[in-house]
Amino acid sequence: MSNNFINTLGIDLSIGKVKLCLLSLDKENKFITGAWTSLPVEFEYIDEKNYEFSKGLSIAIEAFLKHHNLNVESIKSTIFCTGGAYYMFKSFIDGLIYTASVLKMIFNRQKVYFIRCDGKLFKLREIFDISEKEASAFNSTNFLGTSILATKIFDEGLAIDMGTISTSIIPIINREIDPNAKLNPSGYTKHRYITGKHIWYGSMHTPLNYITTSVKTNKGFYNLILRSCSTNTLCNILGILPSSVANVHVSNKNSKIQDDDNLSYIQMAETLGLDIYSISKEELYEVAKNIYYIMIYKLSEIIRNIVNNTNFSSFENLKVLSCGLGQNAFIVPALLNAGFDKSQIITIEEDKESNLWTATSVYGLAIKAMEDIIKEPLNVDFKDLNS
Repeated sequence: MSNNFINTLGIDLSIGKVKLCLLSLDKENKFITGAWTSLPVEFEYIDEKNYEFSKGLSIAIEAFLKHHNLNVESIKSTIFCTGGAYYMFKSFIDGLIYTASVLKMIFNRQKVYFIRCDGKLFKLREIFDISEKEASAFNSTNFLGTSILATKIFDEGLAIDMGTISTSIIPIINREIDPNAKLNPSGYTKHRYITGKHIWYGSMHTPLNYITTSVKTNKGFYNLILRSCSTNTLCNILGILPSSVANVHVSNKNSKIQDDDNLSYIQMAETLGLDIYSISKEELYEVAKNIYYIMIYKLSEIIRNIVNNTNFSSFENLKVLSCGLGQNAFIVPALLNAGFDKSQIITIEEDKESNLWTATSVYGLAIKAMEDIIKEPLNVDFKDLNS
């Protein structure tokens, strides 16, 4: 690629997979093109709470760049966040330092940044001086991409991102990310858990008995057994999330949305302690629909609580940026149930060619890295991007 382009790379590492977003800025006309992917990353077991992923991450990055006729040396700046990879280590600080060492090896000449929960960028060399207590401020930071985009779109509201395993609900006030993050970065992860700003509701991997322990149909009540299937089964039975899109985000073949509808009905029957011959598909569909409604209601209650406990000027003026794999299947219905009007909700256009709308966690980061290089803000417009 010509020297007329500036390339930045956003990296969102989770357990077993990585999201990558490449942005290329034409310095002459300031036109941005972008592309993203989700690739598996092998976490090799060393011993208890000690894993090695340097080889897997390096392979994924090199393959992605090669697909776009680039190499590591073509990247001007890299920015990193994680969706929880540090849980694989004995402590957040162990995961943070190990990851910094891996990125130093892969990008030995490029600018590499880690992003803290308040949006502050830290140079790679600064990470090695982070204390044990401060390390949690760098864990589960993949909510920041969507939050960064939201600050560019509206003054007050929420940035909501639902992925495969969790949902982030972050207040935006005066075009800034939740003030609590800046007030106490080292305690912000704990704060998010306590307040519901981070919940383990995802569109693929949430066990159904985590949502509810029982479900009612026209025939009566059923208790869900502990060997429960997950929300991916809901998505398949109800047809609310296309398998062609969802499965890009899943590295484990056993967690994928199955094209065989019958298998999903078998799994749903087993969740009730039955088999496919003991209960009709019609009633199993009703079970799936009612669990889905329970999940939507619980999401809407959490959203209401966060809004009520945030010092917004007025509810009517709030906007919401809804992103991620579950933006339309789960988040939008929950927002409507929480009292938001459709005019208040912003969703990213579902570009079927690139599906960049599912990768805001890394898109927002790549934008942040690009702005750090050119020293000026960039406008956000997904329509200008092509894969």
